[in-house]
Amino acid sequence: MTGGAVICYRKKTISGKMATGFVKMAGFTPIWMRLSGVRAFTTSAPLRASSATAVAVNDGAKKEIQLSEEERLTALKPLMPTGEVTIHEFPERDLVNFPRPEMAVYGGRTRLGFIPEEWFDFFHKKTGVTGPYVFGVGLITTLLSKELWVVEHEFPLIPPMIFLVWLAMTKGGPVLAKVADKELDEYEEELIAIQEDSIVALQEDIKQEEKSQWMAKGQGLLFEAKREAVRLQLEAEYRRRQMEVYRDVKKRLDYQIEIQNARRSVEQRHMINWIVGNVLKSIDEKQEKRNIDQCIENLKKLSSA
Repeated sequence: MTGGAVICYRKKTISGKMATGFVKMAGFTPIWMRLSGVRAFTTSAPLRASSATAVAVNDGAKKEIQLSEEERLTALKPLMPTGEVTIHEFPERDLVNFPRPEMAVYGGRTRLGFIPEEWFDFFHKKTGVTGPYVFGVGLITTLLSKELWVVEHEFPLIPPMIFLVWLAMTKGGPVLAKVADKELDEYEEELIAIQEDSIVALQEDIKQEEKSQWMAKGQGLLFEAKREAVRLQLEAEYRRRQMEVYRDVKKRLDYQIEIQNARRSVEQRHMINWIVGNVLKSIDEKQEKRNIDQCIENLKKLSSA
């Protein structure tokens, strides 16, 4: 990992619980991470590796992959999320000269166990291959000659301490890396399980919401059917009232017709009675007798014929 980057590591407390901490690298990655191959903590990584092997995760299937030392140390490209990520940047953001910092999975290559390779590359452009070593030896010589680094009675303890640290890192580093990676994998699996459970729960919520929307559409059809039923009821009531008006009007017209018929009948009877009465009054007894005789004479003629 280059200088200035930020990594996240997990350490084990006395009680056995795992805590998450952040370490800002001021110029180099810790020796124990570079030697043991402990990877940075990430939950979105599709490739999870220990010191010599990696586990590729593809659609839930796990496959063991053997990694060489060269591949393990040069796997510095950070693992990005597979999903689409929308990032809103301001127009004045200079991503060319000041790119977004990315977290690497492994520590960078080192020399002498703790000096970053980037320092040697920096000196190589200026002084060549031997430049960093000459600078280191010259710096130590200057500190000793100027007595900035005072040689005390504890000075001889530095070489054995360096040897013990190197021995601990080379022998115990891989074991520590396996233990840390195992615990990290378990913790990551828990997070993935929580994420998958959340996805399943959200999918169920989506199905319920779709069902609710479908039911709401059914409610719309039901409301429309009810409106249609109300319209039919209004139409039936309208026609009933129309029929009631028709019957009332017909009754009144029939009443007027009956009145006219009764009046005409009374007038006809009165006229007939008046005519008959006047005719009878105009006929006397002699004329009536002559009419009767004439009728009898006519009957006789008819009978003889």
